[in-house]
Amino acid sequence: MHTRCSFLFVLLALVFVACGGPNKPEYIEILDVTVGPTLARCYGVAERACMVVDGYLFYNGIEGFNFEPGYTYRLRIGSSATCA
Repeated sequence: MHTRCSFLFVLLALVFVACGGPNKPEYIEILDVTVGPTLARCYGVAERACMVVDGYLFYNGIEGFNFEPGYTYRLRIGSSATCA
């Protein structure tokens, strides 16, 4: 379970890496994820609220996504392959 959670965290973290520049990035992997309808209590440095992504706590935000409670979201996200 820890390995899958770590893999999901690393993969989603790649989505947040922006290279800048006028070129549209090419995506090396597209991942479909489900974001649950409520936030869950989680602990990092302090107690906070985290999204539940594919049944696991997700401690970061998702670029371009604004969570609103009460909705289950199905997102398609990609990780960038190249930086110019």
